[in-house]
Amino acid sequence: MSGWDRLSSSDEDEADSQRSTPHGQPAQQHIATVDANIDELHAELNAVKQELRIAKEELQKLDAQKIRCEYDRSVLGKEIKQIRHVREQSFNIRQELTAEKDKFNLFVGELEKYLVESTSSSLEAIVFLEGLLGTQDDGRADIIRHLQTQVSNQTAILEALEKRI
Repeated sequence: MSGWDRLSSSDEDEADSQRSTPHGQPAQQHIATVDANIDELHAELNAVKQELRIAKEELQKLDAQKIRCEYDRSVLGKEIKQIRHVREQSFNIRQELTAEKDKFNLFVGELEKYLVESTSSSLEAIVFLEGLLGTQDDGRADIIRHLQTQVSNQTAILEALEKRI
């Protein structure tokens, strides 16, 4: 560049700096304002980046919580299935116990019926033998005592059964 070009270039720079912007500000002042705006935008960008980092960390924490919740849900689902299974087994056992209790009650009823009939038959046999005996003692008294003992035992069994039921 020749000296004239340098001079004219330098003059142009000086002239440019003296020129006004469309807002009526000198160019140097406008450049300073733009630089300040850029710095402000950089600060805002850095703040947004920081907020984004924080949001990513929070998202990672939430993802970890979600994974734990899904695991807990899976474990609870398995436990609920086990509880349902145990309930079903318990219900089935109760039904079986009820059926067994009914069978036992039928058995006790039949046993009572047998004991009553047996006791009644024994009492009839005693009365019959006593009628035959009269005053004779030819061993029938031992049979009568045996039948009376049997009747007492059966009566005691009946009373015990009645208390139990």
